[in-house]
Amino acid sequence: GSYTWTDGNTYTASNNTATQTLTSIQGCDSVVTLNLTINEYPSNSVSLNGLTMTSGEISSSDVSFQWIDCNNNAPISNETEQSYVAVENGNYAVIVNNSQCIDTSECVEINTVSVEALYKEQLITFYPNPIKENFTIRFNKTSSGIIRVYDILGEQVLSEVFTNVSSCNVALNLPSGNYFVKVKTNDQNAIMQFIKK
Repeated sequence: GSYTWTDGNTYTASNNTATQTLTSIQGCDSVVTLNLTINEYPSNSVSLNGLTMTSGEISSSDVSFQWIDCNNNAPISNETEQSYVAVENGNYAVIVNNSQCIDTSECVEINTVSVEALYKEQLITFYPNPIKENFTIRFNKTSSGIIRVYDILGEQVLSEVFTNVSSCNVALNLPSGNYFVKVKTNDQNAIMQFIKK
């Protein structure tokens, strides 16, 4: 993050213009020029809104995100976007790589996951519930993104990409039980618990 040069100055940003004149004991002068590159650490802050955690690093093509479970530091499968919606209580962090440096946020504790809280996170219409064979997701505008379905243990059992649609019909060939569906678009996240008959 910083570099103290022979001129006695501490530099906290890249610099290739600073110079210093050195004089030898014989009286000879030499001018040296600093050629310093300091890489910037990505932001390791995380904001929390309901069950949605968002990295403070600005998303761009040079930045990658990986959300992790702090209980075992294991990466959470397919959670590589700026925001993550918790589907169960726990401690979570994000590893951010800005192509210069990598940093990990502090762990964020989530202890408010419940069916009621998950419904509050819902920004997209989902029906029917319970379902027999398929369900429909309706968006409030034309959207592109991904639909992921998780079983009650948090294992992903289905993933489907959609592009420029106002609704999706998803076939669910899974055993009866409780599931979560998670929808991510460019600007929205939604999560819903449902029952498969």
